[in-house]
Amino acid sequence: MTRAERHEQVVALKDSGLKFREIAAQLGLAMSTVTAAYYDPTGEKDHARRHRADGQCVDCGARTHNGGAVPPERCAGCLIEQQKTDPAYAAKQRAHHLGRVKWTDEQIFAAIRRSARAGVASTNAYSAMHAANPAASPSLPIILRRFDRWAVVVELAGVAAPGARRSYVRTRDDELLACVRACAAAMGRRPTVTEYRAWARENGGLSCALIRNRLGGWLPACERALADGVIA
Repeated sequence: MTRAERHEQVVALKDSGLKFREIAAQLGLAMSTVTAAYYDPTGEKDHARRHRADGQCVDCGARTHNGGAVPPERCAGCLIEQQKTDPAYAAKQRAHHLGRVKWTDEQIFAAIRRSARAGVASTNAYSAMHAANPAASPSLPIILRRFDRWAVVVELAGVAAPGARRSYVRTRDDELLACVRACAAAMGRRPTVTEYRAWARENGGLSCALIRNRLGGWLPACERALADGVIA
């Protein structure tokens, strides 16, 4: 439907006595779309509003626009070229590159052990250590994207999480295998990683990341859990 056709449709409904919100509900549109079609049938007002803060690049003369009240001095291309000579920009780019480093699991575990105090590793202590030297350790979001929970990666690193009992006991392999067997019994077959995670959330199962890291991967864990061929 063209803008002119939309305008005619909205005007007809408006003339019938409907309010804008009623028209929007009837047509399945946002009320802002309905009012724009009614008051600005050609789109000229919207075009003028969008471009009233346009400027001109001081380097190449191209149009500049950022939606604000004051347009930028340079277009995107010239701004990048200008920033390349800025030491502060170069430092920011180097910091961004550090965040893209591929950290191994063992490097993550070692960083967590370094941040641990009295055998306990907290997210606050780790974040403080990382902030002091970002290049020496991965950020907390990177770690949490790699593993299911902080408690999981802390256990894999061989330290305790805050609130853990002093008689902290490492989860046994047979407990991990029992969870895989229980999920397989519920599914009637060997589950996938996605299926196990859904089952674990509903049934309080142990972390999939913990199983995979402790037992050498998901397929080896399933092979060990179902070695006797019995799903039970």
